[in-house]
Amino acid sequence: MGNNLEAIERHQETLKTISAKVNYMRLEVEAIKLAAGKDATEIEAWNASVDEKLQQADNTFCNILLKIGSKP
Repeated sequence: MGNNLEAIERHQETLKTISAKVNYMRLEVEAIKLAAGKDATEIEAWNASVDEKLQQADNTFCNILLKIGSKP
């Protein structure tokens, strides 16, 4: 089980890193859209869509951790 636990922890750290990068990129794209003069309502809708997908990923990850008996 030790190797499995190490692999799970490694994957957990990888997912955290990916999530942080996605959030950073979201902010960069938002800044580009604002600089291009895009409508604020359109940007907010896009942002909400990205946030929803990130939340779904977070929920899925938490469910996986709960199923394997790890703490989120």
